Amino acid sequence: MIAPYWEYKKQDPKLIKLYKKYGIDSLEMELKVAQWKKRLNQKLVDSFTVASMRDQNSRRDLNYQEITKNDKKNAELLKWMFKNYGFPSMQKIGLLSGDFFMPSGPILLHMADYDEYYPYFKTKILEYVKSGECPPRDYAAMIDRNNLHHKVPYTYGVYQGYENIKDSSIVNDNRKGIGLPSLTYRNKLAKDLADSLKTK
Repeated sequence: MIAPYWEYKKQDPKLIKLYKKYGIDSLEMELKVAQWKKRLNQKLVDSFTVASMRDQNSRRDLNYQEITKNDKKNAELLKWMFKNYGFPSMQKIGLLSGDFFMPSGPILLHMADYDEYYPYFKTKILEYVKSGECPPRDYAAMIDRNNLHHKVPYTYGVYQGYENIKDSSIVNDNRKGIGLPSLTYRNKLAKDLADSLKTK
């Protein structure tokens, strides 16, 4: 779905070429995106905006006591969201609240830091990965970060390099189970992207 990325992608030549191929012009795309925005769950947008701002602001100031307090508030807010609205996916809330960028990944990542909340999120968010609502990489990063806290090998190998991977075949099986490419293919994608950026 292109709508959540529209503000970032609307000048992308590949995207322009794609929608023109199907006889769609930029005005029609703008209209479709505007209609999509009207269907967003505003209460969920507002709630997630509050959580994202809390998450980012306390880390900007490096106030660790405030970070812990805000993370726990966000954990409770996420549980409330899940219970009442399901996962705050891009289709439900978009990526922007005004000019504020609010991807789900950072907040989910920080749920790995609290053993009183982590088991719930490990189980619940996996449901949303399987339903296609949560990006698998966001979930995998949370799991790997918790692995690192407990000094056990990475489950998925997406967080802070590959040094904590002990058995790549197990990791690849785990990755496949949530829809992530193998480590080898992931590295190829990264190399291809880097090469394409060099030619621009």
